[in-house]
Amino acid sequence: MLRLVLDTNVWLDWLVFKDAGLEPLRKAHAAGKVEAVIDEACEAELQRVLAYDLGKYRLDASRQERTMEEMRKISSKVTTFASSLPRCADPDDQKFLELAASAKADALVTKDMALLDLAGRVPFRIVTPKDLGLLLAYQAAEYVVFGEPELVIRIGELNPDLDELMQAHEATSAAFVTAANPHGEKKSAEENEERLAGLRASSYLIGHAWFEGEGRDPDEPDPARRWTEASLLVLGLERADAMAIGIAHDQNAIVFCEKGRPPELLLLT
Repeated sequence: MLRLVLDTNVWLDWLVFKDAGLEPLRKAHAAGKVEAVIDEACEAELQRVLAYDLGKYRLDASRQERTMEEMRKISSKVTTFASSLPRCADPDDQKFLELAASAKADALVTKDMALLDLAGRVPFRIVTPKDLGLLLAYQAAEYVVFGEPELVIRIGELNPDLDELMQAHEATSAAFVTAANPHGEKKSAEENEERLAGLRASSYLIGHAWFEGEGRDPDEPDPARRWTEASLLVLGLERADAMAIGIAHDQNAIVFCEKGRPPELLLLT
């Protein structure tokens, strides 16, 4: 499950404007795949802004309260504590950074350039709603190891077949990694194959059993139209080495697996 902080404008897009661009977030939340967190300061700002003149979306007092009640139903309240973080150019936005750090959030979702400018300088991702859609696609994807039958890995689901494979190779961990489509940017088949050849030759893989596979969109039934991304399942990788491979090959995330535990999506900052 991804833990997210939403800035006030993203909350407005969700609760008031019903922005279609947030549909991946709404679906993921309904499916229990994301958790939205908020604190007193961020909640207070949202309540203030709901009283502003929002044009055709202007809300009377009753609608404001119903909107706040809806927000409380779909979010978790946390306590924020002071932390050492870069200062945002807009002091009013610092509270979102503090909340994300305190809650150990995976990402802060915003369209505010003052916050986006700090991406890579804080211990969590700062993403636009569009980029969040990409991360949610990673969360929902199937990670398939080729074979008869195929081994299908899903985030957050225990996988006895994967555990059995690790046991057979005397491994207690594994990682599903790729070098294709760096930073989520679609590349040609030729460029991706060249990048994958570099991954297969990586020194990190020396001494490890590995298997060919692909990431796959589970919601597209037509194989000809389905998104896929060639990948490798590497057995015996420690968490730090698995993340290092993803970072070295310009990936946004990897899948890390430990025997007896559900596979997890690790976001790379």
